[in-house]
Amino acid sequence: MESTLAAPQDIKVMETSEQQIPKELIYEVLDGKPIYFKGYKDVLNKTKTLDDIMATGRLQTRIINALQKYLILNFDSKGYDFMSNEVGIHVSLNLNFSCDLVAFDKTALAATEDDIHYYNIPPEFVIEVDTNGDFTDTKFETYFYEKSKKLIEFGAKKVFWILTASKTVTCATPDEIWITHGWHKPIEIFDGNPIILESLFKENGIKI
Repeated sequence: MESTLAAPQDIKVMETSEQQIPKELIYEVLDGKPIYFKGYKDVLNKTKTLDDIMATGRLQTRIINALQKYLILNFDSKGYDFMSNEVGIHVSLNLNFSCDLVAFDKTALAATEDDIHYYNIPPEFVIEVDTNGDFTDTKFETYFYEKSKKLIEFGAKKVFWILTASKTVTCATPDEIWITHGWHKPIEIFDGNPIILESLFKENGIKI
């Protein structure tokens, strides 16, 4: 499976309801519009707690862990720092993202101050594994495209989306030729260093 991804037409960011929703239920903010955690309505209805919907599932966690171990072993000495666990990226006013796994240039990272705020420098690349956002009021493809485009405009060189339901990976790059293919084909996280996700997952005992 391989395809190119074109920009969706007439993109509209999800509209929020008039209901007052606690800020703790906001997953990300895209152009000033909140995207809520998947299952946020269950919290509002008191059938689930905030902890029930915010935690990352086993499959997503194991995939992120396998990727981070691979990157640290192969690229840590080349000037990168790898961060995971819903890394907060502040792109601009009213534009904040939560990312599963990112790589920062160590030199750029060293020039920033460590505090409680989101990172405000562009990552070298971003890897997303599925999503914890709620998309009942908008198309996932719209969010997928907008988030990738804005991260690239911010300075990210590549944005990867690993989707477990379809077993596909999409690589978004600044030239906007976005390629999607199955896990059995190699992808290049860094130029000249291909990796086959299917093999990596098997090596780490991940059963999908």
